[in-house]
Amino acid sequence: MISIQINKSATILFLYILLIVVCVIPLRLDAQIHSDSIEATIDFASEQMIITVSEMNSDPTLHPRKTNVSTGVWEFSARTKWTSGFFSGAAWFLYELTDNNSYWFDVASSWTEDLESQKYDTNSHDIGFQIFCSYGNAYKITQNDNYKNIIITAASSLATRYDENIGAIRSWSWGSWNYPVIIDNMMNLELLMWAAENGGDESLKTIAVNHAKKTLENHVREDGSTYHIIDYNDDGTIKAKDTHQGYNVESTWSRGQAWGLYGFIMMYRYTENDTFLTAAKNLSDYFIDNLPNDFVPYSDFEDPNIPNVSKDASAAAIACSALFEISEYVEDEKYKNAALDILNSLVTNYLSKNSNYQSVIKRGCTGSGNPERGLIYADYYFLEALLRYKNDPLPVELSSFSAVFMNDGIKLNWRTETEVNNYGFEVQRAMSKVQSQDWETLGFVEGHGNSNSPKDYSFTDKNISGGKYSYRLKQIDTDGNFEYSKVIEVDLGSPTKFELSQNYPNPFNPSTKIRYSIPQSSSVVIKVFDILGNEIESLVNEEKQTGAYELTWYAEQLPSGIYFYRLQVYPANGGAGSFVETKKMLLMK
Repeated sequence: MISIQINKSATILFLYILLIVVCVIPLRLDAQIHSDSIEATIDFASEQMIITVSEMNSDPTLHPRKTNVSTGVWEFSARTKWTSGFFSGAAWFLYELTDNNSYWFDVASSWTEDLESQKYDTNSHDIGFQIFCSYGNAYKITQNDNYKNIIITAASSLATRYDENIGAIRSWSWGSWNYPVIIDNMMNLELLMWAAENGGDESLKTIAVNHAKKTLENHVREDGSTYHIIDYNDDGTIKAKDTHQGYNVESTWSRGQAWGLYGFIMMYRYTENDTFLTAAKNLSDYFIDNLPNDFVPYSDFEDPNIPNVSKDASAAAIACSALFEISEYVEDEKYKNAALDILNSLVTNYLSKNSNYQSVIKRGCTGSGNPERGLIYADYYFLEALLRYKNDPLPVELSSFSAVFMNDGIKLNWRTETEVNNYGFEVQRAMSKVQSQDWETLGFVEGHGNSNSPKDYSFTDKNISGGKYSYRLKQIDTDGNFEYSKVIEVDLGSPTKFELSQNYPNPFNPSTKIRYSIPQSSSVVIKVFDILGNEIESLVNEEKQTGAYELTWYAEQLPSGIYFYRLQVYPANGGAGSFVETKKMLLMK
């Protein structure tokens, strides 16, 4: 092995800069949102929507749709547009969030009642968005029988777009498609399900269930991602798969993925059919596992131009609200944790404070390739998520979580404001990536016991090199129940040496992760050998730029035993020094 000599003064400068950078790292995410943040967010949403009412001159025939890309000012539409039900629905949410403030009752009522004529619209599946987001929320609060009758009439109108031969509701009546069905249509099935349970014809439920099953059959890929459009032949066979707002046919439009997971968990709520719960979980798993580090997706998960593309906060808000509901039906805390992470990111990073946006949430996107702007449906689902969170808050608050560079590694510091007995913190680390994170457990820190006073904690991670890392705290009680998590990101800059880390987990079955660091552009080869020295698999054989990397090795087909993995590095462009290192790992089945 040839070691790399580093200039001493350069090293001191690097550490000094690193100390400054790490010490001022802002708190990235706090999955437990403080009560004052909730109230401040509600106040801000109220202020923004009051501005919107003023912009419309209190005219309920105008409905905000999207903000102008340049000015941030709302662009309005008539009641006939698919987005017309979201503002009144958002006002109903604010009525609940503000403890029944009569101002929002009056606003919500006025903008809801302007939509009554849409109950007869048979030209689009979007009648579900228009009527159930408005009248559905109105009836929940008022129990007004006239509102219920409007919903049932609208459901009957939507049902006219169903074709028994195809088993699905036609989405659009325009375009060159024969019989297009879009993933968005899952959202409008609630209109049918609710109406069937509240005085409408039982056939409305049959239509909704058939449509959901058809969507699951043809829109959902094996990995849980979704197609945007399926165009059917008249006999119900697939004519073509397509997209209107995604990057391409085979990519995954993030808002479409959110529509799907929201729709399937809603169908489970009405039917208790485990098939729909499984579908909701699968779509959610894909959504969560492919989120960037701030938990708000780009407009398409597979856009090759990421990160230089638009974010879509509307997709995040829709999924966030749905994930809160999924968490009610499953024991796996993954879904609530993801909902909290997304909601906190929206509150922390995506409110339109100090901007020209008139919307509550900024950085929505109507489709792949389009610019960011405010979207009324982003505001609607954000407020719904906020209401769901407020109705089921988490009990413990962390007031701080920070990282400080020390001589022996990164020291994590955190403080609890209120505490419960019998708990502790699991400390995890992941290499930060554009699209996903896999967490390695570093250790467990015992809680200080029952106390109403602030308590301070710390943990030092000594096994680090250059690159970006994320650290997560998971509060766990003595019974192993997950409470909440908190995440922070640390950027250690470029690696200063070649390094091959010990795989984790180790022992493992059937997969393990291998991390390595490259301080300069190099040709990198990583191979796995058995105990006799026979090559098992080549994992990497390519040029790599400066950085820290992580890969996963899958050994499902191999027997238990000791294996070795070797890193060989040949610096590019005549750079000084090669590097070879081998480590041992244990596969235990």
